[in-house]
Amino acid sequence: MMDVAEFLPQSQDRLFVSEIFGPTVQGEGPSLGRNSLFLRLAACDMGCSWCDTKYAWRKGESFRISDVLERLRALGVPGRLLVVTGGEPLLQILPLSFLLKRVADIWGCSVEIETAGAISPKALLDGAYGYRFIVSPKLSSSGVPLEKRIRAPVLREFSSLPGTEFKFVVSSGDDLEEVAGLVTLVGVRPSSVWIMPEGTDPARLSRVLREVALPTVRRGWNLTTRLQILSGLR
Repeated sequence: MMDVAEFLPQSQDRLFVSEIFGPTVQGEGPSLGRNSLFLRLAACDMGCSWCDTKYAWRKGESFRISDVLERLRALGVPGRLLVVTGGEPLLQILPLSFLLKRVADIWGCSVEIETAGAISPKALLDGAYGYRFIVSPKLSSSGVPLEKRIRAPVLREFSSLPGTEFKFVVSSGDDLEEVAGLVTLVGVRPSSVWIMPEGTDPARLSRVLREVALPTVRRGWNLTTRLQILSGLR
């Protein structure tokens, strides 16, 4: 995993990008199946053991904001959901804020920002722009130290924002008790909790999904699969 200090200080007119792709579908969470474009930003400060996009931990390519906008336009962003993911997008929160204001001004499309929830979203909170955060706090099964992955005050910031959803990647049913503790600690409504099985092949994904499905529903939480694994779409 790269030294994220390479991304500081930040310029508001450039982003380190891992990839831009679509149209495809959002494969996970509350927008499951929705026609989408993806902007995957480079760099991560977590380093989860099961991460399936480790290539995004690298520095990526430096793009001007105008070039990112042109690539999105060419892919047909109007009318689609724009998913900003990583890596950890909020490591580049200042130029990302500038980009998303331009996206809102030009297209007015829906935007979801996927984050581990360890970096405050304050720099993105301009009342004129409606972003939805999909927060995925890392569990102990990720192999990331507790003090690095769980920052309760920041998670409470996210929980207080309208529309925020929490998506937990679980490796087995044993992880659900840890999720329950975090949900209570942060004050997340059950209706905003999504449980997603960890897995990069259909067989494992299905096995974990079957293991966690019933206890997830009994707790009043939501269940999501990973369509990109099952469908073969990116």
